[in-house]
Amino acid sequence: ADTLNLSSDGLISGEGADYNSAAEDFAGSGANLNIIANTLHLDGSINVDGGNHAGGRSKGSGGNAGSLRLDIKNSFDISGYIFARGGTADSDSCGARIGNNGNGGVINIVNKNVNLIDGIIETNPSAIGGCINGVYRNSEIYANKIIVDVNQSFLVAGIVNATNITIEGTL
Repeated sequence: ADTLNLSSDGLISGEGADYNSAAEDFAGSGANLNIIANTLHLDGSINVDGGNHAGGRSKGSGGNAGSLRLDIKNSFDISGYIFARGGTADSDSCGARIGNNGNGGVINIVNKNVNLIDGIIETNPSAIGGCINGVYRNSEIYANKIIVDVNQSFLVAGIVNATNITIEGTL
């Protein structure tokens, strides 16, 4: 695309399907998105979360989060939300196909031209599941400036490289 404008109420969603069965199995994994554009205006949300087990009679495991690769030619700002969180699992049991936390996702910004990240980025594994075995996966994010305001979070493992980082929220 030449220009991708995701306004504050806009959403690109690649969420994994929730698991709604009494059988022991995994919820859907999040999508793997590759966004290529000359210019990006990101005020909305991009979501590649893993699916959740539905609770109740559902005996499933959480889906792993997907990945997002932003390949943007020109400098840009991120003031929206990017989610790549693992899906929740049955918290009462742990087995091969039950209670496994979904792993966190991957966010890669391949061009080192982000002016400002002033939004929420979360790539964490699920905290809900009987096995307590979800893991962070490595991301790679470069920016001139990252601001994590009060009530915001920046939950990322891997390489985070910025000239200026201001933290008032959760890092």
